[in-house]
Amino acid sequence: MTKINPLSFRLNIIPNYHYFWFSNKKFYSINLCETNKIKYCFINYFKNKKINVNNVISHIIIKKQNNLIQIKIIILDFLNFKLIKKFNKDSNFRTKFINFKGLKFNIKVQRIKEPYLNPKVIAKYILFQLTKGITLNKIKEKVLYKIYNEKKIKGIKVKISGRTSSKVIGHKTWIKEGLLPLQTIKEKIKFCSYSVKTNNGLLGIKIWIYI
Repeated sequence: MTKINPLSFRLNIIPNYHYFWFSNKKFYSINLCETNKIKYCFINYFKNKKINVNNVISHIIIKKQNNLIQIKIIILDFLNFKLIKKFNKDSNFRTKFINFKGLKFNIKVQRIKEPYLNPKVIAKYILFQLTKGITLNKIKEKVLYKIYNEKKIKGIKVKISGRTSSKVIGHKTWIKEGLLPLQTIKEKIKFCSYSVKTNNGLLGIKIWIYI
């Protein structure tokens, strides 16, 4: 059961949707391709600016209402908020939406409200500490215990795979605190898989958070 993605496993029970629109069966594939094009317009924009999308954006929410498309970009931290806010005034970015004829766009940028409840933020911070050469025991004491002491979090599990600074051979380490009912569909569990390139090779991390 641990090999199944917990987000797709609970898709009908706990809504984790990022696209909100209604369509008939005939036009479903057309609308789905259109929303993917809009999403990749943002991703390609940041790639051209040589910005890693995984370090900037948490997720993108797209809502369709007739001819109006509302887009919300949820970002990870405050420094990137100043960076992303500039694209609203960027004319090169606006020209990419001219191909979508007859549609109006409302684009908003929001900072993530509860960063400790987002596994992507935690994974990014842990990998940043590992690249500096900080040991896992210190990370466990400083980061994970503070996160676990949050009132809304009931349990957390972290899997780190790859070569750290003190190890010669790649290995897997597990850190677990509290409860984690992966087989109970009704329970709300957040999941993230994240990787980063280091001097020792590729370092990957997976995080499960039980709320």
